[in-house]
Amino acid sequence: MWHSLRVTPLLTLTASHPADTTEATDTRATDTGATDTGATDAVPTSSPRHPGMVWALAAFGLLNGIGVQATNVYMPLFSVRELGFSLVLGGVTAAVAGAIGVAARVGWARQMARGASGTHLLLLLALIATAGAAMFYGAGASGWVWMLWVAAALHGTSALGVSVVLMSALMRSIPSTSMASASGMVTAGMFTGFSLGPLGMGVLVSSPGGFQLGWAAVGLVYLLCVLLAVVLIRKSSRN
Repeated sequence: MWHSLRVTPLLTLTASHPADTTEATDTRATDTGATDTGATDAVPTSSPRHPGMVWALAAFGLLNGIGVQATNVYMPLFSVRELGFSLVLGGVTAAVAGAIGVAARVGWARQMARGASGTHLLLLLALIATAGAAMFYGAGASGWVWMLWVAAALHGTSALGVSVVLMSALMRSIPSTSMASASGMVTAGMFTGFSLGPLGMGVLVSSPGGFQLGWAAVGLVYLLCVLLAVVLIRKSSRN
């Protein structure tokens, strides 16, 4: 009798282990299936093709970047060589344009936040930048110093404020899932222009045409921005 009482609990415990093992096995299988499902869900899909708006904004950034850096780099040299400024005063021209550009970015960003059309603002900025290039050309032709300061102010107001409008317009035109690659494309366009602008301006300034040819080329680049902005506005109105 005592022998049976000692043996029975042991048999019961022994019998319960296979069930626990089976439950543990089922649990591991369930967890493994969930992991496999999660891994399957995490497989990235192929990135969609970017719409034409992204390419157009990248092209606008490229053209504007050419004009921006051509002006930023050679404006102090132009003021010293052509208008007789001191080296310090030549640096002040760039500082004035930069300070106005910072304020302009804040102002244009607020306009976008209030619901202003990005394409219309790009057109306005391109027109102001074209006027600035014309003032640089006029300053070199006439020697009038005041035209240089007006040109620097127009340059800071327009060309230096384009980036914030470009990115705001981009955010409105594409889904958030494509924002990383699309913003990278637009930024690449701008920085490509930043690289090409000083190089091209240096070639033109070193030619017989000098600074006058260089400012004419900058104005032509901004006119291309105007044309591109008009195309974007018409396309947006049709859609």
